[in-house]
Amino acid sequence: MRALSPLETVTVILILLVFLVLAGPAILQQREQARDSQRRANLQRLGLSLNTYHDTFQAFPAGSPPPPRPQPTTQSPDLPGELISPY
Repeated sequence: MRALSPLETVTVILILLVFLVLAGPAILQQREQARDSQRRANLQRLGLSLNTYHDTFQAFPAGSPPPPRPQPTTQSPDLPGELISPY
């Protein structure tokens, strides 16, 4: 068996590179479609679980708790500079 000449080696490498360049966008598109399918399935599961919860408890689950109320300050600054003044 004879070895490949440098020209044949470069030709094979170029053919492989052209194949990868042409196949790259198709592979990326398939990955994006797979991600979209996974997102869609997750949303369907979430909707089904919310409907099941509602059927069981006759109400939807409570949302997030309200944000904490700000604590009253002992001083109320009159000027904007007093907000950052250390004295």
